[in-house]
Amino acid sequence: MEQLILNGKELSKIKEEQIRNKVASLKEKSGKNATLATIIVGDDPASQTYVRMKGNACARVGINSLKVELDKDTTTEELLKVIQDLNNDENIDGILL
Repeated sequence: MEQLILNGKELSKIKEEQIRNKVASLKEKSGKNATLATIIVGDDPASQTYVRMKGNACARVGINSLKVELDKDTTTEELLKVIQDLNNDENIDGILL
């Protein structure tokens, strides 16, 4: 059996280029840029890093990102209100919590 070596960095570059092209095509057709909202509750360093990485990935492929930071004492009701507001915002295409 022939050995197959996958180069993750190279594959991710190819995938990002495909996504970048699709985002550009959607923008050309709709006249609107896609936007991902990220919601982070509290100040967990790992979560902060994850959200920052998602924002960087969005920038690389041409997607806008909106970071919503909430205090660690945010209630469930307050969080649900933020999610509802983002769901009702025509400029938001996806939400990451």
